[in-house]
Amino acid sequence: MNINYTSNIIEIFFLLLSWGIVAYLAYRIQKKQTEKIKVWKIFVIIYIGLFCFSFNYTVDTELIRIPLLPLGVWILYFIWRKDQTKWEKYRRFAWLGFWSNLIFLTLGTVAMFVYPVMYANDNPSTFISKLDDPTILSIYMNVEEVELDEQNFLATLAKMKPAHIYSDKWYREAFEGYENPDKQERFPYLLEGAKGKWGSGVNSAIYIEKDGKGIYVATSKGHYYFRSEVSLLVGEKNE
Repeated sequence: MNINYTSNIIEIFFLLLSWGIVAYLAYRIQKKQTEKIKVWKIFVIIYIGLFCFSFNYTVDTELIRIPLLPLGVWILYFIWRKDQTKWEKYRRFAWLGFWSNLIFLTLGTVAMFVYPVMYANDNPSTFISKLDDPTILSIYMNVEEVELDEQNFLATLAKMKPAHIYSDKWYREAFEGYENPDKQERFPYLLEGAKGKWGSGVNSAIYIEKDGKGIYVATSKGHYYFRSEVSLLVGEKNE
């Protein structure tokens, strides 16, 4: 399992659960052995056993690794191939390391399905659930100075709906008229001080549309656009 997208509570929980299962299985193996092995040695053997040749593919920006060949087990066998007594003592822990890859894969896949249920991409509160000294920055010249309507912001945000992103159209608007001094930017404001839902691990840039009724959310995993019927801003054109 990879923890990226800034560590989120779902992935951390399933990662700890995976290691808990591995630790329990290691305890069961050691309990059956007559000659006990030191815990740190067990950890090192399992960790080396994790190394493997794998088949990698991506699902919705998540890297999935399917273990194929037990590289770590081969390394440990090469080390102890002339001492069968030691190999027999450590062998099961080495293989536990390799098969632990499947535990991480299985629970990591479960985490992938659980995460969007708790932190839906079509819900703006996933990306903005708390304001911490919010500031509106004008990131282009010749735009009106505005302020955030803090009193009604979160209530308005809760009513916002996902809207279609016109990627090609907005790209042309942004770059074809770049040298035009009268050009009107679609998202001229950047919201700072907004925090995502607790545990989501989301780091996002929040852009506000020039009419104050739309927000464009840019994250490492995707871009999202939401619209409301009323403005999120306070200014001459937004009052």
